[in-house]
Amino acid sequence: MNLTHYAFAFFVFILVCILVILIKRMGNTNKKAEKAYGEQEKRLFKLYQNLEDMISGTEEYIEEFRSEIIEDRKNIAMMLKKIDTISQDMYNVSKPDSAKVNTTTKSTKSKKPKDTKEDEKPEIILSKNQRVKLLKEQGADIAQISKELGISQGEVALIIGLNR
Repeated sequence: MNLTHYAFAFFVFILVCILVILIKRMGNTNKKAEKAYGEQEKRLFKLYQNLEDMISGTEEYIEEFRSEIIEDRKNIAMMLKKIDTISQDMYNVSKPDSAKVNTTTKSTKSKKPKDTKEDEKPEIILSKNQRVKLLKEQGADIAQISKELGISQGEVALIIGLNR
């Protein structure tokens, strides 16, 4: 074997050494990238867990208030039934024998002079809502009710809408 063979073998040896060094460096670079990627992955996972905890807390908060709202709605429905019962009782008490009911504090019917106090019936004062409801039941339209009670037509329409 001559010198060229040794030179060629030495050259191949140097190339293999350079290749090994480059592979090691690339391996170290990949390890650094993997380490950085792993840290980012951990941070992302931690953020995800925090987000899930916040969503869970929000859902519990919503459920708590949903149950309170349902309970409040039941209470309001019961109160409305009581109010309706009371207003019907008041309407029945205030309804005289004739078909028309006095809706104002002043008497609109002509009455005969009374000599005794026993003949007088106590005059019942109705609330604005009750008077509107009563006039509507008697067939008056919004303009007539508004004019008679001295309130705006919008307010009359609102009261009628609420009483439906």
